[in-house]
Amino acid sequence: MGINLFEAKRVKKALGFILLFFLFFLFFPPEAGKILAAESLELTGEGSYNIYPYLEVLEDPQGVLGIEEILLPEFQEKFSPHGQGTPSYSYTDSVFWFKWDLTGSSSDRQWFLEAKYPLLQDVQFFYPGDKGEYNQVKTGSLLPFYERPIQNMNFVFPIPEVTQGETRTFYLRTQTDFAHIVPLKILEGNYFYAQLSREYYAHGIYYGILLIMVFYNLFLLYFSRDIRFLFYILYIVCIAFFHLSLNGLSFQFLWSQSPEWANRSGLFFSFGGVFFLLLFACRVLELKKKAPFWERVFLGIAAFSFLMLPGTFVFSYTPTMQISIGTVLIGSIALLVGVVKSWQANNPPAVYLFLAWLFLVGGIFLLIGRSFGFLPHSFITFSGIQLGSTLEFIFLSLALVAHTSALDEEKEKALEMARRDDLTGLFNRRALFAIGQKQLEIARLQSSPLSIVMVDIDEFKQLNDQYGHEVGDNILRVFAERLKHRVRVSDCVARYGGDEFCFLLYLTNSSGAQERMEEIREELEEETLYREEDYNFKLTASFGIASYQGESEFKELINRADSALYTAKKEGGNRVVVLSREL
Repeated sequence: MGINLFEAKRVKKALGFILLFFLFFLFFPPEAGKILAAESLELTGEGSYNIYPYLEVLEDPQGVLGIEEILLPEFQEKFSPHGQGTPSYSYTDSVFWFKWDLTGSSSDRQWFLEAKYPLLQDVQFFYPGDKGEYNQVKTGSLLPFYERPIQNMNFVFPIPEVTQGETRTFYLRTQTDFAHIVPLKILEGNYFYAQLSREYYAHGIYYGILLIMVFYNLFLLYFSRDIRFLFYILYIVCIAFFHLSLNGLSFQFLWSQSPEWANRSGLFFSFGGVFFLLLFACRVLELKKKAPFWERVFLGIAAFSFLMLPGTFVFSYTPTMQISIGTVLIGSIALLVGVVKSWQANNPPAVYLFLAWLFLVGGIFLLIGRSFGFLPHSFITFSGIQLGSTLEFIFLSLALVAHTSALDEEKEKALEMARRDDLTGLFNRRALFAIGQKQLEIARLQSSPLSIVMVDIDEFKQLNDQYGHEVGDNILRVFAERLKHRVRVSDCVARYGGDEFCFLLYLTNSSGAQERMEEIREELEEETLYREEDYNFKLTASFGIASYQGESEFKELINRADSALYTAKKEGGNRVVVLSREL
């Protein structure tokens, strides 16, 4: 079952749409807040404010500077304007200091500073006190969750009130072994809590979808006992926990007392996701049959991912993260090749897995690009991996459905072939008895007529001996085709064995069956059945008929029809004999 031209065009259109979708959000990210041009940020209204135009940055490569040194004139001179865009420094051991000025207004609103990146391991906020000293609020992903000033998945600090007309300078110090990204925003209190509600609502929808998919596939796994569903469920679970770790929700709600595990859980579940995805893909793509080499590649990468699960607790964050990224990239490339190989081998689920791969790689590209600083921090680069995984799960589900349907179709074909005679394509004796017993039950329940006709080619053995089995087989094929086209589509025609055939005539009594068989007998007698080179074979046949008369077993009816056939052959053949029960 291949991919037709229409489906290929549809895939191309989908690819074009996806590309435009990502490019739009990459180069036109949603506005982060109000952008003002001044030396000091004055908080005059509601909503959120973009802090970047007022931000100055100082890099501390050794990480030895404290607030006392930062306040010295020689270090103040080293601060440089940040400009636009989210501060992003990829993977670095440096500590970064940020400073900005706030000017008070007549507003008595509560304001918050939000650092929207849960993977910052050390975050220190410094604000001026009444006597000119600086107070420190320390948090980060390496500290217990309850120590955060605001119980939030991100790092949120209340900003002390600045009196009207007064300008104060604030500092933020950040450090992490992960990608060093510092998305900063200042939000008014009501706006902050409204935004928080929207974010939790969006997360609830996402994880609700995943939960529904898990329970639905658990249901299918219970009834099918198919290991593909288990791999798919475990992949969803791994990706769900990976995202929970990435956005800080797992630290907030699941293991708030375990900072070490909270920091390593994302890496653990990323390796787990690769492991189960490749095992799932191996089965759905049927690589063992369609691309054995790539099955070994898949299993090799999966085995490495499995071994790295305990490795996430042994190695430090940065090298483990880099190994994780490399494994994901290599796995993605291998997955693409495996999908293409399976697609070329006419495996329908490969189409859906290819689309799933596009969304998977798209999300990975955005996440890695943001982490290494190749792409700006925006809504799509921040949430792209989550959006991409949602669409990926949908197409993986479609691939699973397509693969299951293909397997069911193959099973149906296998069962149908098991019911058919290899030579003639008619039902075989086993299928005849199964169908006949069901029809006998229907005839008894509905008191409806049912007739059985046994048919035998006259003098076939002599013909077979004289002209050979190849000619004999050709004659049987032509004879079977002739019989099949002389009865109704609803009737059953079977090869009983050798040159014996059987009709199962529904809703037909003995007289009706006799009339129809006489027509067939006369046609056979008058026509040339088969031509072999210069010889024309004109054959006749004998027919034995028995009609349902209360039998409980189909075998009894067959035996009566066979007795009628024996009588027809005994009387010289080329005749139709109806056998009553008394006979």
